[in-house]
Formats: sequence, C-alpha cells, structure tokens
Amino acid sequence: MRRLVLILILVIPLFGSWKDLSLPERKAWVVRHFGEMELKRIERLNLLEDDWLFEGRQPESLNVRIVGRWPFGPTFEVTGDTIRELVFQGSGSGVRILDISNMPNVQELATIAAPYAGLIRGLAVKDTVLVVLQGADGFTIYGTANASNPGELSRMFIGQWLNDCFIKDSLLFIAGDDSLRIFNLKDPASPQWLGGTPVTALGIYVQGNYAYLVYQGYLRIYDISDPTNPTQMGIWSTTVDCQTVWVSDTVAYIGTYNDGLQIINVKNVASPFKITDYPCGDTRGLFMVEDPIKFLYLPDHDDLRILDVSDPANPQLVDSVQTPGWAVDVWANRETGPGAYIFVGDHFEGIGVYDTEQPSDIQWLYQYGEAEIARDVVVQGNYLYLAERRSGVKIIDISNPQDPQEIASIRDTVHYVADFKAIGVQDTILFTINDFGIFMAFSVSDPVNPYLIDSMNIMGYGNGSIVFSDSVAFTADAAVLAVNISDPTQIDTFRSYLLPPGGGNDIGAIDSLVFVAFSGNGHGLRIINYADPWNPYELGYLPTSSECYGICLSDTICYIDDRDYGIRAISVANPGNPYQVGFYPLPSFGTGFAIAGDTLFNSQGGLRVLNVSDPANMSEIGYYQWGYYTGQLWTDGSYIYCARSQAGMTIMEFYGSSVEESQYQTLSHIRIPSVVHGDILLVSGLRKKAKLKIYDALGRVALNRDLTSQDTNLRLTGLKSGVYFLSLEGEISKVHKFVLLK
Repeated sequence: MRRLVLILILVIPLFGSWKDLSLPERKAWVVRHFGEMELKRIERLNLLEDDWLFEGRQPESLNVRIVGRWPFGPTFEVTGDTIRELVFQGSGSGVRILDISNMPNVQELATIAAPYAGLIRGLAVKDTVLVVLQGADGFTIYGTANASNPGELSRMFIGQWLNDCFIKDSLLFIAGDDSLRIFNLKDPASPQWLGGTPVTALGIYVQGNYAYLVYQGYLRIYDISDPTNPTQMGIWSTTVDCQTVWVSDTVAYIGTYNDGLQIINVKNVASPFKITDYPCGDTRGLFMVEDPIKFLYLPDHDDLRILDVSDPANPQLVDSVQTPGWAVDVWANRETGPGAYIFVGDHFEGIGVYDTEQPSDIQWLYQYGEAEIARDVVVQGNYLYLAERRSGVKIIDISNPQDPQEIASIRDTVHYVADFKAIGVQDTILFTINDFGIFMAFSVSDPVNPYLIDSMNIMGYGNGSIVFSDSVAFTADAAVLAVNISDPTQIDTFRSYLLPPGGGNDIGAIDSLVFVAFSGNGHGLRIINYADPWNPYELGYLPTSSECYGICLSDTICYIDDRDYGIRAISVANPGNPYQVGFYPLPSFGTGFAIAGDTLFNSQGGLRVLNVSDPANMSEIGYYQWGYYTGQLWTDGSYIYCARSQAGMTIMEFYGSSVEESQYQTLSHIRIPSVVHGDILLVSGLRKKAKLKIYDALGRVALNRDLTSQDTNLRLTGLKSGVYFLSLEGEISKVHKFVLLK
C-alpha cells in the first residue's frame, strides 16, 4: 500500500480542482468539453465520481473557458461533395462550407468554429455527415443536411495527436501518432469505438478490406475485414518520409517530403513493391479522378500538377501551375470539360480555384478565404482588430462574443504589401505598420468601410504593438520609432532612438516614458525618456537572464517576459533605477501580456493567468493550454482576446480564482493515453530505457517491466476494465492515470 500512497502524492498536485467540483458541476464540465456522448459513457462506467478521472486530459483550469472564436488561419485541408456541390475548407481551427453550384463563383454558406483548440488536421465527408479532426484533441461530427446551418451531432476527445481520417461505409478510420482507431458511425450522434492497433501514421486510405497507412519509412497494410481486430498484412519499407497515400485498384500512390511520388504495387498485400517514382517536392495531399482517364492531382508545395497515371509505371505530366501559396491539399469536382474545377488548399492563401476544362491548360481563377498568422489584437467597443501578416487587418464584430463575425478587411493596396506587424487604435483611427516600414493611418469611424487616410515610410518596422502617449505613437524594432499623429492626415516622425544591436520585441508607454522589451546585445528592460521627442535618451536599464519578448505596465510595476526563465515584476517607480521585485517561473516564453486589476494574463503555451496583487509573490490561478505559439493579448476587463497565430482569434473568460489551481505542468515529449481501448497501451516519445510499473486502484502491482524506445507496446491482456496508475522512472519520472476499457 505504500506504493499506492506514493503515486497519489505525485498525482494529487496535478489537478486539485476537479475533485472540488460537485457532481452537477462535473457533468457540466464534461459536456462543455467532450459532449453529451462522453458524459453518458463516463456515467455508464461509473467513473464520474473518480477524483482523478481527467489527470492528463484537462487542457485548462476549471475557471478559464473559451467564449467564442474567429478561428480561421492557414488552409491545411480541403475536401468536397460532388453530388451536393459543396467544398469544405479546413482553415486554422475552423471550417468554411462553400457552395460551388454557381461556378466560377463560390458562395460561403456557413462557418464552423470547431470545439477544441487544435488545428484542423483531417476532413471526411459521407452523405450529410462531416467529420472534423483536430490536432492533439479529438474529432467532431456535424450534420450538413442543411449546409447553411450545420449542427454538431457528437464529439470525441482522444487527447493524442491525430493526423488523418477516412470514412468507408459506416466506419471512421483515424490515423494518429500512437495508433489506428476505428469507430462505427452508423449513428453519427453516438459513434462507437470498435477497435484499433498501435501504429504511427500521417496518412490513411481505405479500399475494400484493407487500410493503407504511411509514415516516415514505411507503408503498412492492414486487414480491416474485422474492424474490431485490424491485422497487419504487409509492409513496404523505405528511407523516405511518407506523408500521404491514395490507392487505386492495385496501386498505391504515396506523397513524400521532398523524395518524389512513390508508386507501389499492392496487388499482393503481403508483399508490396515499388514500381517507380516521380520527382516532386513536399507532397501532403493527393486526389484522383478516374473517368475518363486516371488523373492524379498532386499539390507539390509551390506547384499543382496533374499526372496521367493510366500506366502507373510511366506517369505523364498533363500540366502544372505555380500556386500563390504553399499547396498542401487538393480536391477536384470532375476531370475535364465545362464545369471542371480544382480546389487547392494553399496554406496562408486559402483555397486556390482553378479551371480545368482543358486539363492540359490549367487556368488559375482566384484565391478564397485567405488567412495568415494572427499577430496583434486590439479591441475598441464592439469591434476587434486583428493583424494577420500578409492578409492584412480583419475587423470583427464582437457584440455577441460567442459568435464573432468578420465585417471588413484592411489591405495595403497602395504599397502592395500587407505583411502587417503591429496595430493600435486611437479614437476612430487605426494605425498599423508593415514589414517594409510603411506606417499607415486608416479611418474606422465606420468599421464596415475603413479607408486609408495617410501613410509614410518611417524606415523601420514594428514588433509587438503600437502604443500611444497623447499624440505620439510608438513602436520598436532596431530603434524606438516615434510618430507624430496629432494630424492623422499628415503623419510625420519625431526622432528615433537607436537601440543597441538586437531589437525591441515589445513596447509600452506611460506619459513620456517608453519601456522596451529588448533582445540582443544587453537584453533586458530599457527605459527611454521622450519628454523631448527630438532628443530622446535612455533613462534606465535592467539586464535580464535571456532575451525579452512581452511587456506590460501597471502603475509603477513593469512585467516583462524573460524568454528562458519566466515573468519578472520590475519596479519602475524610479525609472532611472529599475529593480526586480518579483519573479514567476515559466517553462517557455509568451509574447503577449494583458492586465486587469490584480490579474495578469500571459500567452505562454496558450493563456496563463496570474494573481499579481502582490508583485513580489505572484501565483498562478488559471490556464488554458493549446501548446503552440500565441501572439498578443488584449483585455477589456470582462474577456481576454488572444491573437492565436495559425488559429485566428479566441475570446477567453476567466471567472475568478475561487477554485485554486496548482502550478502549471509542462507536458513532456512522452505521450501516454488517458483512455486505453483493448489490450495494447502505447507509450510514445520514449528516448531512453525506463522502469515501468502499473498499479491497480488498490495499489497492487499489475505490471512490472523495463521499457525501451524500440519496445513501447504494453500488452494488458490480463487486466480487467478499470482505473490504473502507471509509474515511469528514467529520463523523466512520470506518474499517469489511465482508464482501461475492454
């Protein structure tokens, strides 16, 4: 029993707040994040009263939630429905549903903000069912009988990295980093897990009784005639990085990372062999139309190619065209003749629409739904302004924060550059600066119809944000840039202050003092006095341990993000002699800050919430993890608005610290599922030998063995359904609770 006590001591600090919730509160939390189906499953297994049920699964503290999102970003996925004349565009962590019945014009019918934080990694359509796969989270099923008003039918949180999906008949196949999963979609409102097998895969295709999965170094073929027990039949081993696969008859076509299209004979599934290859670049998506000719559509990073593969041993290029963006996926409604079009998932450039009435003469028509890296965010009244690199500034109506709506977009049509870095809004004027140093003023008195007032080259570009002190706007890069905006129709500059070699990553201002988060030769906080805008000088300086990125000011305290260490609270009561008064460690860095009263928000790994009522003793009181870069933050006191890089903008709510949260836990590279179906548990990401023990709920040792990076499949044949604790000791000591379902 002593061993069980040790495990509980290690586990309890992770999520102390779940156990403090009442039963109705737990039900509400599960429904909000995982859906009604998951709640019913948990209740059926009598697991809801388990205080440690969501150890390792909880992406957030219980006092932080997503309110609404404008989730659009790069397009990684595109698919369609030929019969209903629809295209589905996976953009960021959202989906656009497009009507293509009146081509060459597409009409947007609806948008979907998928429920989890992850990016869209797979789309699959069957009749009126749409499956949306999200990164490290799970999948959601939508009914699209009314494509203008899609409705969520169910969702399934998995908590492992998911890469691709495929629907055949009533079965859903999901390829992930840890396994192949098979679900029954006969009732899409209640998908049922059937079976799976441990395998790492980036791409999947299903034909007949076989599933074809690809990953770095192999094509694996599984017999799925019994979906509860998929069995490997054959493998084609290679030295190339395989990313995607399409199968036609007895031939598999594999897209790779810069190693050409691999064409494989799979007539004998037990012994596949290579026929030939075709030189091309980074290929992440394939599509084929076989009538009247076998055409393979191949997006090749910078190009779209059509190949005639009627003779797989001798593929012939029909035509190719350079794409504006990074071509990653493709779908075609038909092969040739009037009304034949190709839709290319073109990353930052949205969907590229191409006319292929003559396949030997591809004609680019236009791009639709462009969305870039979201960098900066500002809120004024009911409107949010989002700076998105090359796609400009999006203006979003947030009067209903649960359903933000884009109403306008600002593009730099004068200088033909829209790589916007930073924005700021003062009264009815929006100021922005691009990568070429063009500082611009736009009128947003009517947010639906913004227009350019003036612009000028100020010989620098802004990082972080644009901040104001009366009629002066400040931003920073290699220098502090000061712009006279007393008359927005006649922008002029004051004298810049040249910083040491390196650059300013973020900036703040109080009266005539400018505070710079500096990286480079002498990184730290630099305070510049702009009392005389024609003669600025450095008034104060405090070195930090590493590069500084974000900055936030509150009264006489300056909060700064010290990249490799954490958040430093610095007293600037005497700006000529700043000194540190407090420190809070973070495992990484966050470029964005916002503050409301005694609550500080930081964008490290998502959203971090700190109590700074005593800057000398900061404490974490909430968080939301999405595990990748987040840009600037803004708060109006009620909500927190996050510029979420490739996932657009998210509106968050922090509703108090009545439920205390433990210190944020950094996720390691070792991945262990929280729910295990069947007899196999896969521990992925292990780099060195480790000692593993599994205990049952009574503290008895159920499994005791050594684990290596080559041997990470644990057979749980003798274990019954229930709750278990896994103890791993080696390069990383880790205790993990999982639920075994058989």
